[in-house]
This record gives sequence, structure tokens and C-alpha cells, in this order.
Amino acid sequence: MNVLIVSNRADTTAVLKQAFTAGEHHATATAAENARVLAAKSDDCDVIVLDGNGLDVAALCSAYAEVGHGVPLLALSPASVAGRIEVLDAGADDVLAEPYDVHEVLARARALVRRTTGVLDTLHRGPLTVNQRTQIAWLNDEALELNTREFAILTLLARRSGQLVTRAEILAQVWKRTTAPTSNLIDVYIRHLRTKLGDLAGALQTVRGYGYLLRLGDSSEGQRGKD
Repeated sequence: MNVLIVSNRADTTAVLKQAFTAGEHHATATAAENARVLAAKSDDCDVIVLDGNGLDVAALCSAYAEVGHGVPLLALSPASVAGRIEVLDAGADDVLAEPYDVHEVLARARALVRRTTGVLDTLHRGPLTVNQRTQIAWLNDEALELNTREFAILTLLARRSGQLVTRAEILAQVWKRTTAPTSNLIDVYIRHLRTKLGDLAGALQTVRGYGYLLRLGDSSEGQRGKD
């Protein structure tokens, strides 16, 4: 799991980063900035942990929801119950009040990442296995290194293997948006996916002007496979 920690407090940043690293996650940190900068920095992360101390968290969450890339956001807030409700209504996916236990922060972050892929099952598409519970995809028994959005796109295509998936559907299900922040956003992720699929790249086909489809052999769906 790739985590972006957003905080203006060095001590909080250090504690959170150490906790996520100890949990074998990759954590990077940045100071709280405007929503557009935050959206750009979140492009390759799976979840954002926002330390709301001293910030207008609701305003930042609202602005991020407008320009963000659909990365789930966990806000850490000292606010009252009413304040936390405001933060959730503004666009945060979860909120945790201070004082908090760092282990709960990790657990809530993991839960948010799990929710991004929906149903907890395993897909088998020829040499490709996609485990939505562990969020790991395997190609010929080799794990693929995918970020959350790459995994979500691959899962969507695998679930509808052999069927056209439109760009609008990908945008709605992966980014939770109706319009893309940049015109080539989906193309960039498809290109990354093809690179990571290696010899299987040709199975990810473009239907120009419409979307994409994944053409693979045998298809099955269930709970067996890689854990």
C-alpha cells in the first residue's frame, strides 16, 4: 500500500510514517498545500492520510473532491462530532478524531483501500489471477506491481473480459468522476498497465473512440487462487 501523509507537523509526520513503514507499507509525506497540488502528488498513492490539526479540513477536502483523482482520503481531526460530520460531508472518505491510536489509523487506511475494488472475490482469466481481497494480481504465478488505480482498471476489465468497457465507465468506477482532470489520464494508466502485463500486453485492446477490452482465454470466478 502506497500512503501519502499530508501534515504540517513534523512530529506527527514522523510517527505516522514510522507506523506505516513498520507495517511494510510505502509512505511519503508532504506539507498541506492547495487541492490541485495535493491531487498531483496523490497520483501514485493508494490512500491519503490528512492530519487536520491547524487546517480548515472541510475546505481542503471539498476542494480536493473537486479536482482529485479519486484516491480515498482519511482525515485525522481534533474537531467535534459536528466538525467531523462536516469533514465527511465535504468529501473525506473517513475521519478519525484525536487522540487516536496509530494502529487504528493503519487499519482504517487499509479498509479504505480495500473498498476501492468493491467485491471480495478472485477472478481467473487465462494466465491472469486477480484477488480483490488482497488487491494482488498475478500473471503466470508472478505478482504484478500495480497501484490502486491500475489494479482497479485491470479488475474492471478482467471482470468483463471480452467485453467493451467504455472510457466513461472506467472514469466513473475508478475515479468516481464524470469528467477527467486531464484528457489523457486513462490513456496513461492503460499504457502503464500494458507495460506491466509484458507478453500479455496485446490482450489489452483499444477500441478507438469508445474504450478498452481485455481478451483472454479461459474465464472463471471464485474464491480459489492466490491469497
